[in-house]
Amino acid sequence: MNGFDASLYDAIPQTTAAGIVALVRSMIVAGKGTKYEPAIKALKRLRTKGETLRELHAKVTPVQEKVDTRVVDNAMDRAWQALERRLSLYADLSPEFANDAAEAAEIHHMLFPNGMAFLSLPYAQQWAEGEAIVHRMHGIEEKIDRFAGAPFLAQVRACHVNYGVALGITKPKPEKVAIESIVEPLRETRGALMTYSRLLVAAVENEDLEAKAVQTALLPLAELRIKVRSMKKKKETKAADKQTVVDEPASPEPLPNVG
Repeated sequence: MNGFDASLYDAIPQTTAAGIVALVRSMIVAGKGTKYEPAIKALKRLRTKGETLRELHAKVTPVQEKVDTRVVDNAMDRAWQALERRLSLYADLSPEFANDAAEAAEIHHMLFPNGMAFLSLPYAQQWAEGEAIVHRMHGIEEKIDRFAGAPFLAQVRACHVNYGVALGITKPKPEKVAIESIVEPLRETRGALMTYSRLLVAAVENEDLEAKAVQTALLPLAELRIKVRSMKKKKETKAADKQTVVDEPASPEPLPNVG
């Protein structure tokens, strides 16, 4: 046991769920060559706990910037009002200046038979009414562009798409996993890491394993602890009660098999 420092392995450093998964991956790779049955058993358990954590972590929905529905709704209202006014103004032109004003009036009535009343409906109902109007536009887009102006129809279409997404109507909702759901798997994985580490340290103390073999198997843990200590020294000016958290990138690949 000469030169074997057990204190390097007596605690799991504070890190994120992704960091713990990365540590488990490194520990599995470092322990590949062991023939010590208790260690193999503990490593398999660690792999199971770590893979559960990895899969859940991959499903956690990242925090996204919230969309202000009122802002999107106001933009949609303005777009509809602008298009409706343009069609209405063209329909009001005298026949001597626009011999197709009557056709513009027909299109205006077809698209907005009840005027702008639908804009006062609840968001989802307003979107549904707008969707019906968009469907009625099919096949007459060129005429609408001629009577109202292409930018006005383009604005309505773009705002209508944004409106549906903001309301969660047209954009598929991904499977959501609350961040709280990984708390217990994270605790269990950290526990499995500690169990594996203590088992190997005890094996050295009982002379069941050589110190060099255990140092190799636990090297990722020792390196992470040294890294954390180094980071803490650089942050001595920060509040004493703040924990140093090492954030590692999360790999989408499953953890390696044991044995």
